Amino acid sequence: KRAEAWPVATLVVDVGANDGFLSSNSYNLAEWGWSTVLVEPNPHMLAAARAAQDPLIDPHGEGRQTACYVHAGMAGVLAPTTMRLKL
Repeated sequence: KRAEAWPVATLVVDVGANDGFLSSNSYNLAEWGWSTVLVEPNPHMLAAARAAQDPLIDPHGEGRQTACYVHAGMAGVLAPTTMRLKL
C-alpha cells in the first residue's frame, strides 16, 4: 500500500539504521511512501543509508514524503538522558 492509503501516521524511526538497505527496518516502508528518520552512529554507514534510501524519497515530487538522516549514538549513559530531534 502507498502511504496515503494507511489510516495512521506514516513515519518510521530507524535507530541503528546501518546501511539502510540490508536487514533494514525502514527500507520497505520508505519504498511504500513512508517518511523516515534514520539514526546511525557510523558516518560511513549513514552515508550508505542515504545513498540507498534517497532515491525512494518523494520520487514524484509531491512533497508528501521526507527523510532525515541523523549521525548520533549514545553509549555508557548512566543518568537519564533526553535526545531531542527537530524535524
